[in-house]
Amino acid sequence: MVTATSPHIMRQTNAVGVLQAIRRCGPITRADVARETGLSKPTVNAIVGELVARGYALEGEASGPGRRLRPGPQANVLTFNAGAGYVVGFDLGISRVRAGLADLDGTILETAEHSFGAAPPLLPAFVTLLADLASGLAARAGLSDGDIWAAGLGLPGFLDRREGTIRLAPGFESWQDLPFRTLLERTFSRRFGCSIVAGGRVQFAMLAEQRHGGARGLEDAVFVHLGKGIGLGLLVRGEIFEGAEGFAGEVGSVPCDSDEVPPAGVGAFEWMAGGRAFARLARQAAESGASPALARLAAGNPAALEAPAVFAAAAGGDAAARAIIETLSDRIARGLAGVCCILNPAKLIIGAGLSRAGDDFIAGLARRIAALVPFPLVVERTGLVDRTSVLGAVEQALRIVESERFFLFAAAERELAR
Repeated sequence: MVTATSPHIMRQTNAVGVLQAIRRCGPITRADVARETGLSKPTVNAIVGELVARGYALEGEASGPGRRLRPGPQANVLTFNAGAGYVVGFDLGISRVRAGLADLDGTILETAEHSFGAAPPLLPAFVTLLADLASGLAARAGLSDGDIWAAGLGLPGFLDRREGTIRLAPGFESWQDLPFRTLLERTFSRRFGCSIVAGGRVQFAMLAEQRHGGARGLEDAVFVHLGKGIGLGLLVRGEIFEGAEGFAGEVGSVPCDSDEVPPAGVGAFEWMAGGRAFARLARQAAESGASPALARLAAGNPAALEAPAVFAAAAGGDAAARAIIETLSDRIARGLAGVCCILNPAKLIIGAGLSRAGDDFIAGLARRIAALVPFPLVVERTGLVDRTSVLGAVEQALRIVESERFFLFAAAERELAR
């Protein structure tokens, strides 16, 4: 029986710890790796030898600014080999899927996007499309399918942990109750010999913010996907919080005091405060004659109005458009202030469609939320823009690499040490 304190697990943990120290601090000497990890020099030497042999780390003489300027022999330094393998991250939206190929440092090397048109494809065709996108990205980078070690897919909803089916994903009703996870895993195992993990794109976005964006160095933060839907990625004590069934952050479904009944599959809060609410109130203002600017932007088709038209009309001085923004900003602020009062994050990071509405809109939300919470809180727009969910899916794929490839290495190291 393998326990949490068995030599097997300890060797695995030590091996991954050494690799993480090299990745985080490299170029770094073996002696400094021992200091960083608290491991003995013989243990570090054994692990490093196998890391170098497998190509996960590179060892050579120091050069450049990091080289010590003193006489005598110089200790070789270790660097993480980010090109030892590659991962693919996917971000699924209602009308398109984005893809990014990254090295093992999470640096995006190639990107692609495929639009669906009127509706998403049937599920088997979609899974094949993902595999084809991954192959195409690898080919553009001069790689083969076998160079892809893992993949991640961010969903506009959630994946049922037990059944592997999609839940709470408006627009993808035709995929519900189908073996989504099984199809994904089977296809990527056959085509690439690798694992793929799917999960909520908002939770993946929080991973990206933690590694690359506004949540770096923070223990507690909230990422808000503020678009047609509203969802949260929650960073709690340095870890992504998913809840008992993986549905944590589904703030769009919070009940609201309103007689309006949202369409099937749409949550009450996102119906009353998200992008659909901006579009709905814009159409009403254009049709009633309350907003001449929105009527002009509608060009005879009020049904085509969306949230950007409201902000464009408001920028031109339209009073009705400004009133829509004021009303919905208040609703959004009240909902997000409630979240902040419960979680007490250091920062609230706003992303997705409405985050592009302009500095005045974000600043207005920040003022409203600050007035409703009893502690200091930073509210800012994401700096990752449209890359957030792809970067998050890449980070999730890198976790697979760490748990599979590097722990497999650790098991091999254990056998060699016998």
